Amino acid sequence: MGSLLGISATGLLGNIQVSGTRSYSTGADYVYSGGATQNTGGGIPATVRNLTVNNGGTLTMSTDFTVTGVLNLANGKINTGSNTLYITNTSTSSITGYSSSNYIVGNLNRSVGSSGAYVYPLGSTSKYELLTLTLSGTAGFSNVLGKFTAGDPNDASFVLDTITADGVEMSELLDYGTWMLTPNSPLTSGTFTVRLKEDGFSNMILDGTVITLANRANASSQWLPAGTHDNSTSVYRFWSCNCRTIKIK
Repeated sequence: MGSLLGISATGLLGNIQVSGTRSYSTGADYVYSGGATQNTGGGIPATVRNLTVNNGGTLTMSTDFTVTGVLNLANGKINTGSNTLYITNTSTSSITGYSSSNYIVGNLNRSVGSSGAYVYPLGSTSKYELLTLTLSGTAGFSNVLGKFTAGDPNDASFVLDTITADGVEMSELLDYGTWMLTPNSPLTSGTFTVRLKEDGFSNMILDGTVITLANRANASSQWLPAGTHDNSTSVYRFWSCNCRTIKIK
């Protein structure tokens, strides 16, 4: 599709314009390559096989939809808005092409197996905030929703004096945003790690050798330690609803 309006089901709009109502295959591959910001259009089926973004801009989703094969972020971003992009292929390689300029702004729900490293190439409209969730022998859930929300989470009402890493007390959150991970049901067995790429913060890290994660259930809950902190590898083992990095005093 080269049209900025994508594809529509009726009317003289979008890439395909014929009389009557159009019907598009759920088993087809769809490529948006308009060379600018595009909309998926109201004609995009609820399910597609492979989806490629190759427009050098942003593809804005008009509704929820599901990719059963591979999402290829060849050149450009996807902005889901309030909608959700579902990837039901449980292969760890079901998302390709992601980079600091090719990622998802909004809601990404990935179906997962019991083991493997699943990337969530998330971010704001201007910053890339990659999250990698690595599962090992897990059970109890089959998909995980990921989202990054920009905005300073520091709030004087929620102190961080219960959070330490390598014996150092934490005192301030990095000020750019938060990640959210939501499994469809609770973890019952197995282990997992989460690795985050933080970008966009403006408050200085006084000692970059000690950084850890904080976790809370929702925006009105206290920040708590997020599992086991491994400073040597900067990997943090936890299951969170709302997580972010914090810095030392």
